[in-house]
Amino acid sequence: MGSGSGFIIDAHNGFFIVTNNHVIKGAQKLSVCLADGNHENANVVGADSRTDLAVIKISNTSNLTEVELGDSSRLQVGEPVVVIGNPGGEKFAGSVTTGVVSAMNRIVQDESSFNLIQTDAAINPGNSGGPLVNYLGQVIGINSAKFLETGIEGIGFAIPITDALPTIQQLIKNGRTSHVLE
Repeated sequence: MGSGSGFIIDAHNGFFIVTNNHVIKGAQKLSVCLADGNHENANVVGADSRTDLAVIKISNTSNLTEVELGDSSRLQVGEPVVVIGNPGGEKFAGSVTTGVVSAMNRIVQDESSFNLIQTDAAINPGNSGGPLVNYLGQVIGINSAKFLETGIEGIGFAIPITDALPTIQQLIKNGRTSHVLE
């Protein structure tokens, strides 16, 4: 049993929820807890271990709103950001932490095939898959990892939404992705 976070990107075509592949990997059953406390069963639309992205779908069509997506290619170091998620599971559901973009284009081995956004906003277990949001309320990243090394705190990473969108769209359309060999 595990927990993570996610966000709705398409409320018009079946409530697609973006999260991390490592959040759903190996799950035999998926349950989504909505902001109002209701639980909905979910199905995997598609998942990709290389990019650590997954899309799941719920059938509930009432009172749900999709997020507004921003342009992560326009982010600048020092820009304020907010992490939204469920650190530690439902007990702390809907938690918000704030910080800044600490760096761009970070490469974290075994984390993702994307160059990541580094932030000092707290990203804890359970925040994975949740949105990294700018102060306009737009999702600009997908919380993905926390730097775990003794004596180091306040380093988290998010997948840039602009880079992730082509993969997300492939997962929704085809249930899988195709990667160009480098």
